[in-house]
Amino acid sequence: LSSIGFVDKAFANSIGDLKSSRFNRHGSKEDVINAAVCAGLYPNVAHITNLPGEAHSLYHKGERLYFHKSSTNHNKQGLESEWVIFQEKFATSRTFVSTTSLIKPFSLLLFGNSVTVKHVIRKVVVDDWIEVNISAQVGVMFRELKSALSHVIKDRMNKDTSDERAAMIIDGICRLFIIEGIENR
Repeated sequence: LSSIGFVDKAFANSIGDLKSSRFNRHGSKEDVINAAVCAGLYPNVAHITNLPGEAHSLYHKGERLYFHKSSTNHNKQGLESEWVIFQEKFATSRTFVSTTSLIKPFSLLLFGNSVTVKHVIRKVVVDDWIEVNISAQVGVMFRELKSALSHVIKDRMNKDTSDERAAMIIDGICRLFIIEGIENR
């Protein structure tokens, strides 16, 4: 963060100060942490489908995946999301994912590459395969928010924006992740 201008280099040298800083005010919120993990691991996303009486079915695009037995989500019942992000996949007898984290649709909308809003059928499609059932207005809002975040990051790297503007946009995004998490519980 200090190398791209979000945190002053002298300030970043003091870990104690960094933990209590405004840059870490959402650091204990699981939904925000999962969104950050999504940003870092995207496009390693799988869709979870649950059929009655069967184990979770995972699909990355058209590829069938399985939770490895070492995954925290292996054999877990009642998953809180239909989306999971994974660090890597590997094949033995099947194609497995082990290091996984459940993620919410807002993370996909913000950190996916392309966002297509399908107004008539009330869906948003991310990267031509991730379908999110939300209103067109919310899809358009996230497309604009994604653009604003991209500009803030670019501007901060060039030192062309204020800390206040960057903090306002990032804080707003964090609040959306927290609200989404509360509503889906």
